[in-house]
This record gives sequence, structure tokens and C-alpha cells, in this order.
Amino acid sequence: MTDLAVLADVKLWLGIPTATTADDALLSKLITNVSADFLNQINRPSLVPSANYTETRNGNGTPTLATKQWPINSVASLTIDGINVPASPDGVQPGYVYDQSGNPESWNSISLVGGGGGFIVGTFGLQPSFGGMSIFTQGFNNVVITYNAGYATIPSEVNQAVIDWVAYRYRQRQWIGQVSKHMNTGETVTFQNVVMPATTKAVILQYRRKFPIL
Repeated sequence: MTDLAVLADVKLWLGIPTATTADDALLSKLITNVSADFLNQINRPSLVPSANYTETRNGNGTPTLATKQWPINSVASLTIDGINVPASPDGVQPGYVYDQSGNPESWNSISLVGGGGGFIVGTFGLQPSFGGMSIFTQGFNNVVITYNAGYATIPSEVNQAVIDWVAYRYRQRQWIGQVSKHMNTGETVTFQNVVMPATTKAVILQYRRKFPIL
């Protein structure tokens, strides 16, 4: 697992001088632990670096199949029932397509298109489909996808969300278990005992897996 923040950025955010190294080991451990917690919260094994994956999946009987990893950067091959499916050259002719427009978090599925002369990929190869629709024929482990997915670099909002969470945990250790503290000046300081900062939670909701993988 790749850490989603670096020590220098965390120290800068906390206002700790670079030359002050007393808590470097503690902060480094927090970075690793919080990075793992962030990935657990979004229900994804990794974000970076981008890597090649081969998935063997069950056909779902629909034109679209969500991948386990995303954003999809490229697709090397797709077979259904042992039949190689080519990439559609224009998004209309029979083959597969994958969307790379808009937010990369939406680059998470491969679709089959057939235009007016669609096909179904099945035991007997490429066949004309009813109504021109192409589908991932239902079956057990009958779909194999080889593709590249992930981010080349850590998204800036993810990096900052992890920094926020590390800083919160680092400061929180000073008042673990406390709800409030009465100061000598007569003021009372109330502590916010939450699992994570609101800023981190917002980014987690943005990157969390929103669909099941069957």
C-alpha cells in the first residue's frame, strides 16, 4: 500500500519546523495508518499507482460491467465465453467502449455497443442480437478483462484529506477521553470527539465505492 501523504506536507500543515524531528516517527506511523484507514473507508484496495489487472468475472446479462478497479486508463483485451471482443472503433460499430469524460471517478465500467447490427457474445461466437443490443451474456467466470486502472499520482483532495486526518489524530492525543477542559482564565474549552474531520469525511464520500462487484 502506498502512503497517501508525505511527512514534509504533514509537518508543514501542523506548523512543525522541518528541523524539529522529535515526532517524525510518530507522524510517519500515523500517515501509514491513516492511509490504510482511508482506503478501508472508501472500500478500495488502492488508488495509486496505476497498475495492470486481469479480472475473471460472471457475465451479468446487461450491456455494462463495472470493474473492480478504477479509473480505467486503458483496456488491453476483453473476452466473453472465450470469444475475443474488439474495441469499437467509433462507439457505434460492435465492440466495447469505456468512458473517459468528466470526473475520473466515473471511469469505472466497460460497455458493449452494437449499433443497428448489434451482437451477443456467446458460446457460438458473435451473433446478431435482438433489437441491436450487445450484452455480457450471463455465465460463471465467462468474462475476462485485462486493463490498466488507478491514478498515476495521488489526487490532491485525497492527499489533503489524509493530511487533515493525520493532523487531527496527532492533536487529539493531547485530550483523549476528555470532553471539555476548564482553563485558569475561567474559560471552558470543549473538545470535538469525532472519528475524523468533516473535510476528510466529505472526500471519503466522493471516493467511496458506490456499487457492488458481483
